[in-house]
Amino acid sequence: MELDLPPETSEDLFCPQCGYNLRGLSSANCPECGLALDRADMLYSRLPWTHRQRIGYFRAYWRTLILGTFKTPDLANELSRPVSFRDAQLFRFITIAVGWVPLAIASLILALVFQKQGTFIWSGIGMNAMSSSVNMFALDVLWPLGAGITVPGVFPLSLLMFLILLSGVSSYFFHPRSMAPKLQNRGVAMSYYACAAIAFLPVMLLIAGVATAIANTDFADTSFGFTVTAILGMLAGSAPLVLLFIWWVNTLRLYQRATHATWPRTTMVAALLPVLWVFCGIITLTFITWACGFLLLVVQSLR
Repeated sequence: MELDLPPETSEDLFCPQCGYNLRGLSSANCPECGLALDRADMLYSRLPWTHRQRIGYFRAYWRTLILGTFKTPDLANELSRPVSFRDAQLFRFITIAVGWVPLAIASLILALVFQKQGTFIWSGIGMNAMSSSVNMFALDVLWPLGAGITVPGVFPLSLLMFLILLSGVSSYFFHPRSMAPKLQNRGVAMSYYACAAIAFLPVMLLIAGVATAIANTDFADTSFGFTVTAILGMLAGSAPLVLLFIWWVNTLRLYQRATHATWPRTTMVAALLPVLWVFCGIITLTFITWACGFLLLVVQSLR
């Protein structure tokens, strides 16, 4: 994408292929790897988000969103150009807000419906219908977790913290000590653009809403209607996994390009990243929700 913009200056220029510092060199090729260099092209960022004040915030955000989700190789090329950490953080938190707000509103509505109907999960657990071992598990784990989920505000807060941790944990892989400090800063900043897939979470919510609406009509009772509802339900259920997979792949592509990591090291990061994401989910979506529900149950029992 061409941008008719004045160049920005930078103290250091780095080879796009090997990361060699080109400062003070006038050669047309990288002395380390021999790559032909276009110094004029390396002087200014081509990230649309960097030029949002010139081309408009919406256009800049949308173009960067597409770049970060579906055109990771083009995004990786920006590692050899100036990258603003502040701009990357702003894009990250706007993207989190775009994905989080619709889900937060939906969870608040569901919690209010539960409250209005008096169907809190903790009031509906049939303790006499279970064995004693299941009773203890339900009382200690499921009961507080259910209470926390159905209390307005608790799950949206947990979800927000989950997305913040999820979008930041990968940055710890992008600054190995072997890299120059400026390249480390660029790598960390670029890692935040990989979270662009979060902005597509409302699409999942929309598909789930359509499936629910169809399921509550007479059309769902027909064979074709049932098929449509089932397909939409499967799409809505698989969408988070698809988005996470896209995010995972894009992060690995950026990581390998930013750090020039070997395949064994990239494989190690590929294995560790989902583990860290699951750990973030346990801390936020499970533990925080459970703790809030537990405290609420304690307060309820003292009345």
